[in-house]
Amino acid sequence: MSVRFGHELALGLVAHLAQPVVLVEEQIVEIAHSHGMRVYGPNSQGIQNSDPAVSVYANFTFVPMSPGNISIVAQSGGVGETLKLHLYKIGKGIRMYSSFGNEADVSMNEIIDYYGQDEETKVIMAHIETLKDPAGFLEVASRVTANKPLLALKTGRTAEGAVAVASHTGALMEQDTLTDVIFRKSGVLRFHSQEEMIEAAIAFSNQPVPPGERVVIVTNTGGPAIIAVDECVAAGLKLAELGDQTKEALKRLVFQEAIVSN
Repeated sequence: MSVRFGHELALGLVAHLAQPVVLVEEQIVEIAHSHGMRVYGPNSQGIQNSDPAVSVYANFTFVPMSPGNISIVAQSGGVGETLKLHLYKIGKGIRMYSSFGNEADVSMNEIIDYYGQDEETKVIMAHIETLKDPAGFLEVASRVTANKPLLALKTGRTAEGAVAVASHTGALMEQDTLTDVIFRKSGVLRFHSQEEMIEAAIAFSNQPVPPGERVVIVTNTGGPAIIAVDECVAAGLKLAELGDQTKEALKRLVFQEAIVSN
């Protein structure tokens, strides 16, 4: 048998086997629904809930579960695990965790909506490879971000990454520009690295969400203040104008040589 024929035969077998798997998955969901049940996954890592009244650890991981106020939803269990590991290493726990896999029935949108209604969840981190229901995500995310921050790490931005997404979950990646539009319209904060998203999540979990775009910079030297000004303005923030009463109060607290302004 030639190499070319063997390759074509292998591709044919894969195509033949893929269709029944999808049909079986659909049949399982139909049977579950007929008995009033939902199907989570498949191809998922599982869930966690650190609420003492529930305390569910239904997944295969190596990071100990500890209570916190950050909830995580991840299409990839590997990414979700590294997010939890980062938090655990700095002494931060999680509120709830979900690696949803193929979304045969229970969807990412439903999970995010549930997290949004949970009072103990102060910030949500989401890892997304593909938006299976963009319109539904836009509706849910818009509602959730009105009350709490929703941070997203959208992978598969490059053409090569899109191929990897398809091989991982079997889903095709939508236009990345469309994803950006959906995120901006729904108030989702997008990040391009796990480290940046985790740092933002920690900040949001420790303090209230700022009600406006004005900021005040406090520093003990000039150089870092200039860097902070550039970063803030580039991010769309504005330097607040300090009132005379605030300036007078600050002057009584700092050295005489200090500059009291923003």
